[in-house]
Amino acid sequence: MKVSRRVLTKALFVAFGLWLVAAVVTARPGNPALFPAAQGEVTVYIVSNGFHTDLALPAAAVNARGGLLAKAGEAAGGQPWQVFGWGDAGFYTAKGFRLRGPWMVYAPCSNRAIPL
Repeated sequence: MKVSRRVLTKALFVAFGLWLVAAVVTARPGNPALFPAAQGEVTVYIVSNGFHTDLALPAAAVNARGGLLAKAGEAAGGQPWQVFGWGDAGFYTAKGFRLRGPWMVYAPCSNRAIPL
């Protein structure tokens, strides 16, 4: 079955039109209470080692806020900065290449995380 260029062009325009309508209908304004920040500035660094990107956050700011990041950062001890990253340890340390499949996108907790 051969699809003509005209039918394909119409289908693309319809898809783009639906996407545009969905974007306009679901758009919401930002929360003005979030800007400017109420508690002042916090320095955050983005750290890259060539194949993985981490966020370096001041431990005092993370612990003051509490929550999951504060609990995760407790393992770092009394360090002034906490570095948070994500990824599969096997991916970063494996030799060779193995495609695991698209289902891994839906099961991120099935892999061991790299301890930082």
